[in-house]
Amino acid sequence: MLRALFISLSGSRSLRAVAERSSLGRRLSSRFVAGTQPEDVLDAAQAVNEAGLSVSIDNLGENVSNAEEARASALLYHRLLDEITARRLDANISLKLTHMGLDVDE
Repeated sequence: MLRALFISLSGSRSLRAVAERSSLGRRLSSRFVAGTQPEDVLDAAQAVNEAGLSVSIDNLGENVSNAEEARASALLYHRLLDEITARRLDANISLKLTHMGLDVDE
């Protein structure tokens, strides 16, 4: 029951906006979320690499509802992979097939 509640909450755009924009939301998530922009994430990955650790990057989001969202997600991951290579980061990406549109169209 709690799992379903949390999955439902994770899909709330208004709740996500509050979490991303409020100081409390940013403070609570800052340990786990490097940022909301690709540049923030890549800079954080480089800092973690400099500390001697490798990184796994994940674009938060469980599901997309249409093909356009799936394409946008795929473009973001392509950009991240290109930047990981260009910056020679010790990093990989983690993605969910539903984020790539599996639930929209196989």
